[in-house]
Amino acid sequence: MRLQNAFVKKSHIRAIALAAFAALPIFASGATGAEIKILASANSALQGALTELATQFEGATGHRLNIAYGSALPLKRIVDAGEPFDILIAPVQVHDSIERGKVVADTRAMLVRTGLGVGVARGAPKPDVGSVDALKRTLLAAAAVGYQPDSEPGMLFLATLDRLGIAQDVRPRLKVYPTLAPMAAALDAREIAFAVSSITNLATVMDVVAFPREAQSPIETVIGLSATTQAPEAAKALVRFLLSPPAVAVFEAKGFERE
Repeated sequence: MRLQNAFVKKSHIRAIALAAFAALPIFASGATGAEIKILASANSALQGALTELATQFEGATGHRLNIAYGSALPLKRIVDAGEPFDILIAPVQVHDSIERGKVVADTRAMLVRTGLGVGVARGAPKPDVGSVDALKRTLLAAAAVGYQPDSEPGMLFLATLDRLGIAQDVRPRLKVYPTLAPMAAALDAREIAFAVSSITNLATVMDVVAFPREAQSPIETVIGLSATTQAPEAAKALVRFLLSPPAVAVFEAKGFERE
Protein backbone atom coordinates (compact mmCIF):
# COMPACT_ATOMS: atom_id res chain seq x y z
CA MET A 1 0.00 0.00 0.00
CA ARG A 2 1.40 3.41 -0.96
CA LEU A 3 1.24 5.90 1.89
CA GLN A 4 2.54 9.26 0.81
CA ASN A 5 2.99 12.71 2.35
CA ALA A 6 2.30 15.66 0.12
CA PHE A 7 3.43 18.97 1.53
CA VAL A 8 1.59 21.81 -0.23
CA LYS A 9 2.03 25.46 0.65
CA LYS A 10 -1.10 26.94 2.20
CA SER A 11 -0.90 30.04 0.03
CA HIS A 12 -0.97 27.87 -3.09
CA ILE A 13 -3.93 25.89 -1.73
CA ARG A 14 -5.91 29.06 -1.08
CA ALA A 15 -5.16 30.38 -4.55
CA ILE A 16 -6.38 27.30 -6.40
CA ALA A 17 -9.36 27.04 -4.06
CA LEU A 18 -10.77 30.19 -5.64
CA ALA A 19 -11.02 28.38 -8.96
CA ALA A 20 -12.89 25.49 -7.34
CA PHE A 21 -15.38 27.83 -5.72
CA ALA A 22 -16.23 29.23 -9.17
CA ALA A 23 -17.82 25.85 -9.94
CA LEU A 24 -20.06 25.95 -6.88
CA PRO A 25 -23.71 26.96 -7.25
CA ILE A 26 -24.23 30.72 -7.16
CA PHE A 27 -26.62 31.76 -4.42
CA ALA A 28 -28.95 34.68 -4.83
CA SER A 29 -27.73 37.97 -3.44
CA GLY A 30 -28.99 38.46 0.10
CA ALA A 31 -30.04 34.82 0.46
CA THR A 32 -29.54 33.32 3.90
CA GLY A 33 -26.83 30.69 4.02
CA ALA A 34 -27.79 27.21 5.11
CA GLU A 35 -26.44 25.32 8.10
CA ILE A 36 -24.88 22.01 7.09
CA LYS A 37 -24.62 19.43 9.86
CA ILE A 38 -21.75 17.00 9.37
CA LEU A 39 -21.01 13.82 11.30
CA ALA A 40 -17.31 13.06 10.82
CA SER A 41 -14.62 10.62 11.87
CA ALA A 42 -12.56 11.82 14.84
CA ASN A 43 -9.21 11.33 13.07
CA SER A 44 -7.09 14.29 14.26
CA ALA A 45 -5.57 14.94 10.83
CA LEU A 46 -9.02 14.85 9.24
CA GLN A 47 -10.26 17.35 11.81
CA GLY A 48 -7.40 19.69 10.94
CA ALA A 49 -8.13 19.45 7.22
CA LEU A 50 -11.88 19.95 7.63
CA THR A 51 -11.32 22.98 9.90
CA GLU A 52 -9.17 24.62 7.23
CA LEU A 53 -11.55 23.76 4.41
CA ALA A 54 -14.64 24.79 6.39
CA THR A 55 -13.24 28.31 6.74
CA GLN A 56 -12.72 28.54 2.99
CA PHE A 57 -16.16 27.15 2.13
CA GLU A 58 -18.04 29.28 4.64
CA GLY A 59 -16.28 32.44 3.48
CA ALA A 60 -17.07 31.75 -0.16
CA THR A 61 -20.69 30.61 0.17
CA GLY A 62 -22.16 32.06 3.35
CA HIS A 63 -23.15 28.58 4.52
CA ARG A 64 -22.30 27.46 8.06
CA LEU A 65 -20.78 24.10 8.87
CA ASN A 66 -21.69 22.36 12.12
CA ILE A 67 -19.26 19.44 12.47
CA ALA A 68 -19.60 16.78 15.16
CA TYR A 69 -16.73 14.30 15.44
CA GLY A 70 -16.83 10.75 16.74
CA SER A 71 -15.20 7.34 16.49
CA ALA A 72 -16.66 4.67 14.21
CA LEU A 73 -18.98 2.90 16.65
CA PRO A 74 -20.44 6.07 18.19
CA LEU A 75 -21.05 7.50 14.71
CA LYS A 76 -22.92 4.37 13.69
CA ARG A 77 -25.07 4.53 16.82
CA ILE A 78 -25.88 8.20 16.22
CA VAL A 79 -26.92 7.61 12.60
CA ASP A 80 -28.95 4.48 13.39
CA ALA A 81 -30.72 6.33 16.22
CA GLY A 82 -32.09 8.84 13.73
CA GLU A 83 -30.01 11.88 14.69
CA PRO A 84 -30.50 14.46 11.90
CA PHE A 85 -27.48 15.24 9.74
CA ASP A 86 -26.71 16.38 6.22
CA ILE A 87 -23.37 14.72 5.44
CA LEU A 88 -21.63 11.66 6.87
CA ILE A 89 -17.83 11.45 6.64
CA ALA A 90 -16.85 8.09 8.10
CA PRO A 91 -14.94 4.87 7.40
CA VAL A 92 -16.44 2.79 4.62
CA GLN A 93 -17.28 0.06 7.14
CA VAL A 94 -19.55 2.51 9.00
CA HIS A 95 -21.35 3.41 5.78
CA ASP A 96 -21.75 -0.28 4.97
CA SER A 97 -23.11 -1.18 8.41
CA ILE A 98 -25.65 1.58 9.07
CA GLU A 99 -29.30 1.01 8.33
CA ARG A 100 -30.23 1.17 4.66
CA GLY A 101 -31.73 4.43 3.51
CA LYS A 102 -29.85 6.63 5.99
CA VAL A 103 -27.30 7.74 3.37
CA VAL A 104 -28.14 8.09 -0.32
CA ALA A 105 -26.16 5.28 -1.93
CA ASP A 106 -25.28 7.00 -5.19
CA THR A 107 -23.84 10.04 -3.37
CA ARG A 108 -21.17 8.00 -1.60
CA ALA A 109 -17.58 8.70 -2.66
CA MET A 110 -14.16 7.84 -1.29
CA LEU A 111 -12.74 10.98 0.34
CA VAL A 112 -9.36 9.95 1.79
CA ARG A 113 -7.32 6.85 2.61
CA THR A 114 -4.73 6.01 5.27
CA GLY A 115 -3.42 2.88 6.98
CA LEU A 116 -2.39 1.40 10.32
CA GLY A 117 0.77 2.52 12.05
CA VAL A 118 2.74 2.37 15.29
CA GLY A 119 3.28 5.65 17.13
CA VAL A 120 6.10 6.55 19.50
CA ALA A 121 7.05 9.74 21.33
CA ARG A 122 8.71 12.40 19.19
CA GLY A 123 12.41 11.62 18.82
CA ALA A 124 12.15 8.18 20.44
CA PRO A 125 13.64 5.12 18.71
CA LYS A 126 11.18 3.67 16.24
CA PRO A 127 10.25 0.01 16.67
CA ASP A 128 11.07 -2.51 13.97
CA VAL A 129 7.85 -3.31 12.11
CA GLY A 130 9.38 -3.57 8.66
CA SER A 131 8.10 -7.09 8.05
CA VAL A 132 5.30 -9.28 9.36
CA ASP A 133 7.75 -11.23 11.53
CA ALA A 134 9.28 -8.02 12.89
CA LEU A 135 5.83 -6.62 13.65
CA LYS A 136 4.89 -9.78 15.53
CA ARG A 137 8.11 -9.71 17.55
CA THR A 138 7.62 -6.04 18.42
CA LEU A 139 4.02 -6.54 19.54
CA LEU A 140 4.86 -9.64 21.57
CA ALA A 141 7.76 -7.88 23.30
CA ALA A 142 5.79 -4.76 24.32
CA ALA A 143 4.73 -4.53 27.97
CA ALA A 144 1.73 -2.38 27.05
CA VAL A 145 0.22 -1.08 23.80
CA GLY A 146 -2.34 1.72 23.52
CA TYR A 147 -5.29 1.68 21.12
CA GLN A 148 -8.85 3.02 20.69
CA PRO A 149 -11.33 0.13 20.51
CA ASP A 150 -14.30 2.18 19.26
CA SER A 151 -12.37 3.53 16.29
CA GLU A 152 -12.01 1.92 12.88
CA PRO A 153 -8.20 1.61 13.32
CA GLY A 154 -8.77 -0.02 16.71
CA MET A 155 -11.12 -2.62 15.27
CA LEU A 156 -8.78 -3.30 12.35
CA PHE A 157 -5.87 -3.68 14.78
CA LEU A 158 -7.72 -6.37 16.71
CA ALA A 159 -8.53 -8.15 13.46
CA THR A 160 -4.85 -7.94 12.50
CA LEU A 161 -3.81 -9.56 15.79
CA ASP A 162 -6.20 -12.41 15.04
CA ARG A 163 -4.87 -12.74 11.51
CA LEU A 164 -1.27 -12.83 12.76
CA GLY A 165 -2.15 -15.48 15.32
CA ILE A 166 -0.93 -13.47 18.33
CA ALA A 167 -4.20 -12.09 19.71
CA GLN A 168 -4.23 -14.36 22.75
CA ASP A 169 -0.76 -13.15 23.78
CA VAL A 170 -1.12 -9.44 22.97
CA ARG A 171 -4.72 -8.63 23.98
CA PRO A 172 -4.05 -8.85 27.76
CA ARG A 173 -1.48 -6.08 27.37
CA LEU A 174 -3.66 -3.68 25.38
CA LYS A 175 -4.55 -0.41 27.09
CA VAL A 176 -7.81 1.24 26.08
CA TYR A 177 -8.09 4.98 25.43
CA PRO A 178 -11.18 6.90 24.29
CA THR A 179 -9.30 9.47 22.21
CA LEU A 180 -5.84 10.28 20.92
CA ALA A 181 -4.97 12.87 23.58
CA PRO A 182 -4.93 10.56 26.64
CA MET A 183 -3.18 7.88 24.59
CA ALA A 184 -0.43 10.37 23.68
CA ALA A 185 -0.17 11.42 27.33
CA ALA A 186 0.23 7.78 28.38
CA LEU A 187 2.97 7.39 25.79
CA ASP A 188 4.83 10.44 27.10
CA ALA A 189 4.48 9.07 30.64
CA ARG A 190 5.88 5.71 29.44
CA GLU A 191 2.76 3.90 30.55
CA ILE A 192 2.67 2.23 27.14
CA ALA A 193 5.49 1.19 24.80
CA PHE A 194 3.72 2.58 21.75
CA ALA A 195 0.29 3.34 20.31
CA VAL A 196 -1.51 1.78 17.33
CA SER A 197 -3.97 3.75 15.23
CA SER A 198 -4.20 5.22 11.76
CA ILE A 199 -0.99 6.74 10.46
CA THR A 200 -2.54 10.16 9.93
CA ASN A 201 -4.15 10.25 13.37
CA LEU A 202 -0.94 9.34 15.19
CA ALA A 203 1.27 11.64 13.09
CA THR A 204 -0.39 14.76 14.50
CA VAL A 205 1.28 14.18 17.90
CA MET A 206 3.91 11.41 17.53
CA ASP A 207 6.45 9.81 15.23
CA VAL A 208 4.94 6.96 13.22
CA VAL A 209 6.03 3.80 11.43
CA ALA A 210 3.56 2.18 9.03
CA PHE A 211 2.60 -1.47 9.34
CA PRO A 212 4.26 -3.61 6.65
CA ARG A 213 2.32 -4.04 3.43
CA GLU A 214 1.48 -7.67 4.17
CA ALA A 215 -0.15 -6.73 7.50
CA GLN A 216 -1.61 -3.42 6.38
CA SER A 217 -5.31 -2.61 6.56
CA PRO A 218 -6.31 0.32 4.34
CA ILE A 219 -8.70 2.72 6.08
CA GLU A 220 -10.94 4.47 3.57
CA THR A 221 -13.07 7.39 4.67
CA VAL A 222 -16.23 7.87 2.61
CA ILE A 223 -18.46 10.92 2.24
CA GLY A 224 -22.20 10.72 1.55
CA LEU A 225 -25.43 12.73 1.80
CA SER A 226 -28.18 12.02 4.27
CA ALA A 227 -31.43 10.83 2.73
CA THR A 228 -33.25 13.37 4.91
CA THR A 229 -30.97 16.39 4.52
CA GLN A 230 -32.77 19.70 4.92
CA ALA A 231 -30.16 21.55 2.85
CA PRO A 232 -29.57 19.32 -0.19
CA GLU A 233 -28.12 21.91 -2.57
CA ALA A 234 -25.75 23.36 0.02
CA ALA A 235 -24.69 19.87 1.09
CA LYS A 236 -24.04 18.83 -2.52
CA ALA A 237 -21.96 21.97 -3.06
CA LEU A 238 -19.85 21.09 -0.02
CA VAL A 239 -19.32 17.52 -1.21
CA ARG A 240 -18.20 18.80 -4.63
CA PHE A 241 -15.74 21.13 -2.96
CA LEU A 242 -14.32 18.47 -0.63
CA LEU A 243 -13.69 16.22 -3.65
CA SER A 244 -12.10 19.01 -5.69
CA PRO A 245 -8.34 19.29 -6.41
CA PRO A 246 -7.70 22.15 -3.93
CA ALA A 247 -9.38 20.22 -1.13
CA VAL A 248 -7.48 17.06 -2.08
CA ALA A 249 -4.26 19.07 -1.74
CA VAL A 250 -5.21 19.99 1.83
CA PHE A 251 -5.94 16.35 2.71
CA GLU A 252 -2.67 15.21 1.15
CA ALA A 253 -0.77 17.82 3.15
CA LYS A 254 -2.14 16.10 6.26
CA GLY A 255 -0.74 12.75 5.08
CA PHE A 256 -3.82 11.24 3.45
CA GLU A 257 -3.98 9.55 0.06
CA ARG A 258 -6.67 9.77 -2.59
CA GLU A 259 -5.47 7.11 -5.04
